[in-house]
Amino acid sequence: MRQVTVLAALALVFVAPSAQAGLDGANMNAVYYYPNLASPYGNAIFSPSSFFTVGAGTETTGVIDGVTTLSVDFTDTTLTILLSTTLTNPTWGDGDFNGPLFTLLSSGTLGITGATIDPGTNLAGFDASRVTFSDTQIGINWEGLPYTTGDKVVIDFSFASAPVPEPSSLIAMASGCAALPLLVLRRRRRAA
Repeated sequence: MRQVTVLAALALVFVAPSAQAGLDGANMNAVYYYPNLASPYGNAIFSPSSFFTVGAGTETTGVIDGVTTLSVDFTDTTLTILLSTTLTNPTWGDGDFNGPLFTLLSSGTLGITGATIDPGTNLAGFDASRVTFSDTQIGINWEGLPYTTGDKVVIDFSFASAPVPEPSSLIAMASGCAALPLLVLRRRRRAA
């Protein structure tokens, strides 16, 4: 019976959940909005369409009007969107909002406290005022900006804090640590 209790305590140490700061593992979806955030744009399709999980590689690809492609790649702390188009010298249409909105589908919050434009960004006129975020959404608004194939938007996010164990994790870890000397003592008694 004691062996089962010790093993259960050790298992809790390794599988107990912890709070996470960062985007890795988040389930999100992407919807394109134009001319405002109340109007999903009907001529934009993202694939996969239902949701994606932030991890290695490109998470989703959007096609706007059948002529402009957005390759979307999240990492734990950044968002990169690479543009390609068949148009010559296009400009994003004017409106209150013209761009993708990424929404968290997982429980919890994104935990973003700040966003800065990475020097890798080469979309002319794109600045931090065009990035919005909340507990559950990230918006990219490039309304009125000219673009061409190869233009890229790279956003670096900051978070409230590094991962901090939740109280249940700390209790499980303490239980496991307290049980280890008992396990060693029991093995010594058996050996004697």
